[in-house]
Amino acid sequence: LKPSSAGSSLIVHCSSLQPHTLCMAAPAARCICFGETLLRHTPLRAAAAASATPPAAGTEVNSDGLKADVVAGAEEEEEDEVELEGDENEDPLLLPGLAARPRPTMPRAWSRTVAGAELNVAAALVRLGWPAPAFVSALSSSRLGQDAEALLREALGITAADGIAAVEGTAEGGPPFRGLVLRRAPGKVGTVHITGSTKVYEREDSVFSRLDPGWFPEDFWRSLLVPGGADAADELARRSLTFLHMSGVPPLVSPNAARVWATALQSARSAKEKGARVFVTLELTPRREFGGYLELWMMTVPHLASLDVLVLSLNIMSPLCTLLGDRTSPELTRLDATRPALQGLDTLVATRLPDELRSVAAVDGVLSDALKEIRRFLAASGGGSAALPALLVTAKLAEAKRRAPGEPPAQSRWSLACTGTEVISTADHAVRHQPLAPDGGTDAWLAGVIDGLAAASVEEQPGREEGGDGSGPFQLGVSAEAWGRALRRGDRLAAMKQDRCNLSSDLCPVSRAELEKCTAEGGVV
Repeated sequence: LKPSSAGSSLIVHCSSLQPHTLCMAAPAARCICFGETLLRHTPLRAAAAASATPPAAGTEVNSDGLKADVVAGAEEEEEDEVELEGDENEDPLLLPGLAARPRPTMPRAWSRTVAGAELNVAAALVRLGWPAPAFVSALSSSRLGQDAEALLREALGITAADGIAAVEGTAEGGPPFRGLVLRRAPGKVGTVHITGSTKVYEREDSVFSRLDPGWFPEDFWRSLLVPGGADAADELARRSLTFLHMSGVPPLVSPNAARVWATALQSARSAKEKGARVFVTLELTPRREFGGYLELWMMTVPHLASLDVLVLSLNIMSPLCTLLGDRTSPELTRLDATRPALQGLDTLVATRLPDELRSVAAVDGVLSDALKEIRRFLAASGGGSAALPALLVTAKLAEAKRRAPGEPPAQSRWSLACTGTEVISTADHAVRHQPLAPDGGTDAWLAGVIDGLAAASVEEQPGREEGGDGSGPFQLGVSAEAWGRALRRGDRLAAMKQDRCNLSSDLCPVSRAELEKCTAEGGVV
């Protein structure tokens, strides 16, 4: 691993510890993620903001128990400051002669953490006792980039005692990397400012969006996925399972990020074909800031054979059925009936549904049929279902009643997995709870499912599609019962995350001990 362009550096934060391991050893598995790290700003909690002595920067502890910076105002890069000429009370955006409208009130202090779809999954796994993942990204070498790196280390449980090493040469034959694998270069840090339900992203021209594909070439991913090279695949298969988790965000950020994303997926497929125990998950969730789903889907189709799990969201299922299938399909007609009730990515508001669909069982039936329809369309267009990933979706049905004005309503959460003609659902074990925040939890849910699948890889004999010589591509054999356990684990972890986190953080604070206690008691604590 060596720098490939001027001004960039490669830093690996290696973690030899397993933070947050309180009890119940984590499965013998490792995780690799690739994605952008954003600085996430939310208004400082009213109680803290109103305090006569506000907390000092870097000392706030959110309600979820995770540290966060406190910054005054919206912090920008030093080189981006602009001074406006003229009267300080004049609105430069208004034409002369027009009355100035009141400016929106901006928070005087922000709570700052890190965020990102892939990071949220990685951090949740660390809280469950997994070793620090190989989190691959690119960050600015500016002061703001250093702040983001410090918060990233905190989220992944990597302390200064774990050491910082600049790596040159190749990792071929070396140990698997754990911790941060960062490219640092001059430039901007991507940010998101969240006020209420409004999210403002500023990720254009970030270092991640302008990364050099040569920073993370095919041999880089091969060394991460199969440490020691192809000859070590059999030994690795006996030791652990490697999860490569990706989201649909990087291919939409920039063409360069899309090339690295595709290289990682192609490398994973190559490793699996050689027998390496690699399991690939992709969260296909279109983000509103990137526009529609069509571009993302077209980028994903060439890599379906690389995937073991494809996570869909409720807001993409109906458009996907329309794109792939027949508009007259009865399954699509029933699915379309749920669209007016859709709130966010995965929540349905019961009062906006037709009367016959206002129950978990009814909605579950619609989603189950839609998943089978999507898989049938994919099998017909892709040459069979054997090479298709399992299709997963999580759903929440929000009730109308609220405990108090302004509070989120109670909800029931469950999930489904379509592994072929069979659909496994947790609707009969749906978790009913009163979340602290109505949104969020999807990344925690996926982390819980991954943790459950890792446990299944130990409990059940993994399968292979054997070739003529007794070798062949790796394929994890997961029974319907194991899928059910993994999905229920994800449901509980997501519900616990929602019950304990407010809008100040996307990160899941739930430990393995707390999740095991919840599982043993059969509820949410």
